[in-house]
Amino acid sequence: MQLLVEINTHFRNFWAGFDPAEFFIPMIEGIHESITVVQDERPADIEFVSTVIPWPSRARRLARKVHRNLHARGIVKSAVARPAQPSASARASVWFTGENIRPPALTDGWDLTLSFDPDSTLSSNVYMPQWWMLLPELLQPVVRTHSPENRLGRELTISELSSARVSNVAGRPGFACAIFNNPEPKRLAAVAALQTLGQVDVFGAYSGRTIPTKDEVLRNYRFCICFENDVHPGYVTEKVFDAWGGGCIPIWNGWDSQSYLNAAAMINLAQLTGLDELVAIVRELDADSQRMNQLGGLPILAREPSLAGVRQSLGALLQDKGVL
Repeated sequence: MQLLVEINTHFRNFWAGFDPAEFFIPMIEGIHESITVVQDERPADIEFVSTVIPWPSRARRLARKVHRNLHARGIVKSAVARPAQPSASARASVWFTGENIRPPALTDGWDLTLSFDPDSTLSSNVYMPQWWMLLPELLQPVVRTHSPENRLGRELTISELSSARVSNVAGRPGFACAIFNNPEPKRLAAVAALQTLGQVDVFGAYSGRTIPTKDEVLRNYRFCICFENDVHPGYVTEKVFDAWGGGCIPIWNGWDSQSYLNAAAMINLAQLTGLDELVAIVRELDADSQRMNQLGGLPILAREPSLAGVRQSLGALLQDKGVL
């Protein structure tokens, strides 16, 4: 007779527009055939806590205003929310972040941390960058009811990201665009530098030009400035994938220490000497339609991600806690 193990889960403080149940529950249920995840009022067997708190829109606008003022005065580089502490009733507490925040230590009360950070000295941490959560193929063979929401406006698959494509990006009317909410200084400097070559249109909360989806904008441009909020080993978000998914040539600024990205399919400021070299490369590329279309046709993924390590660590945690 098969043993059916029910695991109650609880999720707190995840960012607006993302339902963690749509990702974590299928992943947990994929660990072992006996596991069924339920959500009810009982004390949670396993609790997931994110560092990103979904503020109300009015508070978010105020925070952005304060954030911009602090940026202008050179006081802060980025603003993050402090992680909530695990509840006393949770049998297992898992900490997750998709942002550039170092994972907390085991001594802080966490049993496992999932983050962008690949630091091997963090024994409780497993590498799981935020962009993995946008790929439904990672959860196979578990079938979900619907795909996760994303800002691009359409779903990107591992198969698409790993495949060459026919590109006519050189024929697009717009030169370059950028879509961001956080006015990180290097983003603004890159926009100003590339303005010497052509019009760079900025969209997002920072510029006040909000958009329904990224795809509706990106399809009109040859280049997209898609810098990360910070440059740190392993810190990769959805930005470069969205730019590529919109058919643009990504102008990225990040550190893919785990070598998931195809470096030949983008221009990475972090690998250049500075903005002068970036401007020179973009100028030369924009004048060569054949080379631009060849670059635009390259896949953005160099190797496929896998949740095997995350599932293994969660399974070991559940066994350690006596759930399995």
